[in-house]
Order: sequence, then C-alpha cells, then structure tokens
Amino acid sequence: MLSFAIGFLKKKRGRWIRTAISSRLTAVAGFLLLSLITACSPITREPTLPSPIASSTIPPPSPINTATVKKVSTPEFTATPTVTSVPIATVVSSTSILDTIPKGEYIVYFAQDNLYLLAPDASVQREFVLDIPDPGARLSPDNQFIVFSNQFTSPPWYSLSVFDIPKNTKRSIQNGEGCADPDWGPERKLVASCDGEIYLWLSPLDNGERMKLTNCQNVPIAGSCSSTTWSPNGKWIAYDNNTGSLKENGVDGLYLIDTSCLVEPASCPEKTLGPLAFFYPGQAGLYARTWSPDGRYLAIQGAEPTGDLKQEIQFFDTETGQFTSDPIALDTGDEPRISSMAWSPDGNWIAYAQYTGMFVVSLSDKQPRRLLDQPRDVAFWLTIP
Repeated sequence: MLSFAIGFLKKKRGRWIRTAISSRLTAVAGFLLLSLITACSPITREPTLPSPIASSTIPPPSPINTATVKKVSTPEFTATPTVTSVPIATVVSSTSILDTIPKGEYIVYFAQDNLYLLAPDASVQREFVLDIPDPGARLSPDNQFIVFSNQFTSPPWYSLSVFDIPKNTKRSIQNGEGCADPDWGPERKLVASCDGEIYLWLSPLDNGERMKLTNCQNVPIAGSCSSTTWSPNGKWIAYDNNTGSLKENGVDGLYLIDTSCLVEPASCPEKTLGPLAFFYPGQAGLYARTWSPDGRYLAIQGAEPTGDLKQEIQFFDTETGQFTSDPIALDTGDEPRISSMAWSPDGNWIAYAQYTGMFVVSLSDKQPRRLLDQPRDVAFWLTIP
C-alpha cells in the first residue's frame, strides 16, 4: 500500500514538473514572439508641432515698382525719383499730403473714385487722395482744398463737398444740394451748376449763401447750364448751355460770364458772351475745356457743323474774341472724343484723356505723347514748389 502511494506521488510530481516546464517554455516563446512582432511593427508617437517663426526672421517684402506705365523719352521732361505709394489712410492729420510728394509738376488723374499723381515723364505714379468720386474735382489756387461733387441715385442727385488737404478731412458745402461741375475762383470763391443754373459762393468754406448768375432756363430758350470753368486770372467763367434740342437753334454752346458783374450778380446775364462755339444737335456738350495759366486762352474740342467732333484742340482768345489759327491736331484713332483736359501751370503742356488712354501734348512741338494705355480722366495739375 505504501509502495503504491509513493509510486503515485512520483508520477504526479513528474507531471507537475513537466507542466511547469511546459508553461515556462510557453511563456518564454510568447515573449520572444511578442518581441519579434514589436520589432517589426512601426512605433506610433505623438506628432511634434513646428516652432513658431520669429517675425524678425521673416524678410521684408520687396518694394513695388509703381512706374509700370510706358515712359516717355524726351529731353524736355525732367525725371522725378519714384517714391513709395502712401495711402491716404496712413497720413496723420498733422502732416499734409503735399509734404510727402517730391518737388515738381504732376498730372492728377481720376480712376475708380480715387485721385492719383503722375509725373509728365511717367517716372512717378502714386496715390494722392482716396474716395473722391468725381472726375471733375478741382484744386484751389493755393493748393489747400479740393472741391468735388457727389452723385446719388435719387434727388437731389448731386451735392458738393470739399477735401481739406492740410487737415486730411472732408466737409459738405452748405447749399450745395443739386450742384455739380464746381470750380474755384480768386480768394476761394466758388461756382457750380445747380439745377440748370450757374451759382456763385463768395465764402463757401464759411457756409456762405449762393447767388444765381445765369438765366438759362428762361431766355431766349429754356436750357440747362453746366460745366463751369473759372479762368485763373478771375476774369471769366465759362459754361455750357444745352437746351436738349435735336435741331440747331443758335443757343446751345459755350458761353463766358464777364466776372466784373459779380459786384451785382443780377447783372451777370447782361454781361455774358456767347455762344462762342456750338454743339451739334443732340450732343451733351463740348466735353472738355481748360484755361491757360494766364487766363487769356480757353482750349476746347469743338464740333463741325455736320456734327462730327473736330480732331483738334482749338484755342479761344478772350482778348480778340476769336479762335486762333493754330489748333493742335490730334491722332485720336477710333475714339475722337476728349473726355477731359488740363493745362499745366507753366503753360507748356496740355494733358488730355480719351477712351484709348491718357496723353500729354507740348505746345511747342504739338506732338501728343501717350502716358497711359488705360482710360483715365485728367482732373488738374499739381505743383509742389
């Protein structure tokens, strides 16, 4: 019996030992297999975010070359260095915009409700004043104010505003509702077309009243007066009278007010000369005109009696009361209309605009030169002494 028990225990012990050894071998094999699988599998790690780039290590942008227009090669122009464009929003009120512009003469043109500067040789092209929604904006003789009209889609249709260049601010002109085509006169006087008549402000910057100078809607045929232009010498105010007639009537055309009548504005209709040049039937007006710096000559693009626009700039001499015999012939191509023009302060150049581009012509050689290929309206010239 005892020997049987001992034999049984020996068998059991051997089985336990074999089982233990087998379990250990299985564990070792499993560990080795797991290690092999782990070694062959990719290790997943948390992504590493890039460090922020210090702003000091970012190179500044290259300056933009604003002189992208075709330059004019002529010894008569003096090149002006190109300057960086200065948006109006960045100019502080204590600094005049004029202080940021190099000395010289510039053409101020209108594009997309803004005014831009362009040197006559196209070496400088930059922003001047933003948000001026009028291609007919005018600069005061002292370079301090720009007057312009605002257009609306309902009555009063138009109004007048002034941009103060030194203060970099805008303000409305009292009694300027329904008015357009403004221009400055001596001592900051102002004229404009209001509801078909020409009106005068003696002190527009001080909320002065306006006074009527014309009687266009009553005699001799009811018409509408517009496109006012005051001569630099203060002697004449040019304007158009247009009855809207589709027939020649001897009334529609260009007129001049002798400003000696301003001491008694009611007498101005009696001191008005014209018509000096006629519209062809159905034409909106004489399109463009500009005074010589001395106020003697008025340059216009007129029309033939047949209704065709003249392919030339004509000059009316206020001293002789006649057009001169030496107009400037233009190569206007397919678009004969001149939409705007401005005479340079030194008297040597006339800048003008057409649908085909913007040009400048010398009064000495009378050869037009293209400045811009895009259609841009010429507003005025600016001199920085």
